[in-house]
Amino acid sequence: MKQFFIYIIIAIGLSFVSCEEICTPIPPRVEAEAGRVIIIEELTGVECVPCAAAAAILEDIIVQANGAVVAYGVHGRFQSDPLPENKYDFRNPDAAELEGYLVEFGKPAAAINRSESSTGSFVWPTPGGWQAPVDAELSKPHIANVIISSMYNNATRRVDIEVDANAIQDIEGVINLVVAISESDLIDAQDSPDGVIPDFKHKHVLREMVTTILGDPVASAGLSAGEAIDTKRYSYTIPAENNGEWIPKNMEITAFITAEDRNGEVLQAAQIHIIE
Repeated sequence: MKQFFIYIIIAIGLSFVSCEEICTPIPPRVEAEAGRVIIIEELTGVECVPCAAAAAILEDIIVQANGAVVAYGVHGRFQSDPLPENKYDFRNPDAAELEGYLVEFGKPAAAINRSESSTGSFVWPTPGGWQAPVDAELSKPHIANVIISSMYNNATRRVDIEVDANAIQDIEGVINLVVAISESDLIDAQDSPDGVIPDFKHKHVLREMVTTILGDPVASAGLSAGEAIDTKRYSYTIPAENNGEWIPKNMEITAFITAEDRNGEVLQAAQIHIIE
């Protein structure tokens, strides 16, 4: 309970980071365009002192969106080296490459649907200000569907993934598909303004990209309204369980399509658990 109140206090403080004298009241959250799902790629790290509070803000956004927001956490190069107290190392080559692509300006930060931010990059640097761009993305038209299905083999620890997508409106240009694996409920140390939290619950930790970070081309000349891509199939073998990590029931598959004509902006996302 004490740890919960620490998160809340930090989160309240972060929400006022950008205020100088009088803060603008937070507008009511918008209802998502029916069927629309967006993705937040959170830039985070166990050495990042404000990231514990940012994680609480992100989780609140996800819960309040009621399925319209999915996310994963990117533990790249910056502030991601394990602490002496850590038993896990969340870094991986894909996270490092993705962090470089998104162009971070310090942590915590987030890419929201890979749309251009107020910084002129993909990244929004202030967690207290994430809700506004989330609302802006949710209010955009729902122009495509992404559907993920999977089958997990417990004996081989292999998950077979199928992704389908179809256009609701005409979409021009090259469309790419990104597929990623993440893991939640990883209990490990996290730095904070009050010192290291030994039993922080890390959620949606990016484990590996099944595709490249820019995705696999699935439509070279766009899609007409009502047109679907050919089903894309992938396989991923989960490493052996180790000291509380690589637990299949805690792992997620995220998929989203992007438009090259829109500078790689995400058109629609989806996320499922490997074991529902």
